[in-house]
Amino acid sequence: MKKYLPHLAAVITMIFWGLSYLSTRLVILDIAPTLAVLYRFTLASIILYILMKCRGRKIFILKEDRKKLFLAGLTGVALNFTLENLGVKYTSTANVALLVATIPAITLLFENRRLKRKSGWRELLGITVSIVGIMMMSLAGQMGGFTLSLFGDAMVLLSSFAWAIYTVLLSDLSGNYDSMELTLYTNFFGALCMIPTVFVTGFQIPGRRAAFHLIYLVLFCSIVAYVLYMWALKKLGGIRVNTYINIQPIVGMLASLFILKEAMSRAQLLGAVIITLGVWQVNRGMALKELRRGE
Repeated sequence: MKKYLPHLAAVITMIFWGLSYLSTRLVILDIAPTLAVLYRFTLASIILYILMKCRGRKIFILKEDRKKLFLAGLTGVALNFTLENLGVKYTSTANVALLVATIPAITLLFENRRLKRKSGWRELLGITVSIVGIMMMSLAGQMGGFTLSLFGDAMVLLSSFAWAIYTVLLSDLSGNYDSMELTLYTNFFGALCMIPTVFVTGFQIPGRRAAFHLIYLVLFCSIVAYVLYMWALKKLGGIRVNTYINIQPIVGMLASLFILKEAMSRAQLLGAVIITLGVWQVNRGMALKELRRGE
């Protein structure tokens, strides 16, 4: 039973994050996307710091890890969520959720480059199919007359690259720190990177509904989900844990269709199916490689 717990942790994480797009959309109606990132991760850092102090934990970063942790905060928090929030602002929630599904494929490319491994034909085919699906879905949104934007889709794709880099960085760091420590340090450095944006936007106060959703993002998406993700990452590795990101688009699409009442054209739905098939092909290629290594 214990061997399935990291998988369960990854699933719960992706459900929380799948619903986060809906909350983010409602938060950025009241405040700037960059401020949403700053408020979210500053509050999360403060809460995590208090929790660690209450448990008598020392706050300590090894000198050789400071640069990597800063880069992890920059890529996984500051860049990833700034770009993602911009994507949520300019494209549909469903599009954001589906484009995030490309993360496993992007992570695979970075991991293969880092470990000097060659990608198999199944993985390359899956990545190619995913790209076709992305192009179809984005262009369909433009032609269908919906309030979608290629700019928003591009921002989400760039955020996926930032998250993939973050995952690779954490794979090297996870042996030195536990899940809560990694979450605190990356949240802190990410929030630190966002402070200069205040000089552009100024301070803005969210309304009651936006504040409620911001609290959800802080407690469940930036603390609970991050701690679970770090733990699952340590147990399963970067590529395997990121395959569970496929759950995010399902949750995000359902929230988009049934809560926000966003419409999707047939061409967009077809693009979504093609993306899903491409990601499945990548995951299948990785699974077959693992089986061969185990034989």
